[in-house]
Amino acid sequence: MRRFADQPICPSPSPICRSASQPIRRARPRGPRLRPAGAPRGRVPPHSRAPPPHFVRRRPPANADAPRNARILFRRRPTSSAGASAANDPAHTAHGTHRRRSPPAAERAIREPPARRLPRPPSASNPDPMSPDQPRESMQQIAVLLDGMIKKNAYLPRRIGGTMRVDEQPGYAIVDSGLPTDTFNLVIGKAHGQPDAAAIARIAARFNDAGLPAAWWTCRDLTDAAFARALGEAGFVADETSVGMLAELDALPPVAPPPGFGVRQINAQHDVAHFGTLIGALFDPPDAFVDAFYARVAALDFDVAEPLKLFVGELDGRPVSTTALYVDADTAHVFDVSTSAGQRKRGLASAIMHSALVHARERLGATRAALQASPDGLNVYRRLGFRAVCEFQVYSNRAAVSPRGELGGAR
Repeated sequence: MRRFADQPICPSPSPICRSASQPIRRARPRGPRLRPAGAPRGRVPPHSRAPPPHFVRRRPPANADAPRNARILFRRRPTSSAGASAANDPAHTAHGTHRRRSPPAAERAIREPPARRLPRPPSASNPDPMSPDQPRESMQQIAVLLDGMIKKNAYLPRRIGGTMRVDEQPGYAIVDSGLPTDTFNLVIGKAHGQPDAAAIARIAARFNDAGLPAAWWTCRDLTDAAFARALGEAGFVADETSVGMLAELDALPPVAPPPGFGVRQINAQHDVAHFGTLIGALFDPPDAFVDAFYARVAALDFDVAEPLKLFVGELDGRPVSTTALYVDADTAHVFDVSTSAGQRKRGLASAIMHSALVHARERLGATRAALQASPDGLNVYRRLGFRAVCEFQVYSNRAAVSPRGELGGAR
């Protein structure tokens, strides 16, 4: 057993132990001396002496016999199979303390999730600012929203024909109804590629020279400041914003309709006329050109195979709300959600949307729904399970043109 200063090795001299006449040796901690000669007793100076290889400084175990200033060094096994010296190991400091070694770069790459990159502005070498920086899933969702907008808004003008024309290009689509309303005169950007400044000026001149108000729909994740500046120079200024939303129809929550409320799909001429009147009443003042557009739609023949489905909600037998679905593959795109002014704040919009989406899920094979929501309607759609995917910025040239009084006049 160890003994320290002023304590005999054994209680009395004997042949087995040293004689009492021999001086008592003072016990020292194992390892090299840490206190320089002549240094005062107390805490060991931190820079007195570096420990030898394979030694690290530890606190001694609790022992009443050990002096308070004792520092015991314990041997540590080499970390490598070859027994490399720990003195040359960067994991050791100059004072022998051990710090945690950082994991290799490959291991850090596995542990740490990759940071989301921001979209780059389009350029000649990279005309698609969403690729490859934008996550693939978000890119696909934005493409679904934009493709549905183009197909629905181009469907009826193509069927009507005459002065209504649709022009699709690799990076955008133009819907020109010939009516002086930006409800049916649209430029919708696509998910891949955007028009350059020259194309923007050419498209804007098409509507500006004819005096036709138009709305230019863009996704904010796909454009940059240069794109907005080119639109402004062409007479299109930021007008409003909408939120692109998606929902899985398997998770559609139940909605209880108000008493006396029913929903039915329409295809008769007088029903389509009511549909247009309700949508036109959403505008302040009401837009007469919306009625004129749906008067032309009413002359078309609708059958069950049409991808465009029109629904009207009736309260006690009177039409009070509308919605439309454009079914593309497995997605039901929701449009034209409206409620008459005297029947709002009663849950009619939620009821007619729920009924239409159940119809799309059960009879049309749709598995998800998509829409563009105004900021005022976000809570209604969130309660139905929709989640935000992207934000749309709508530009308008209303300030740069004067509406024409005639419908579908000479081009």
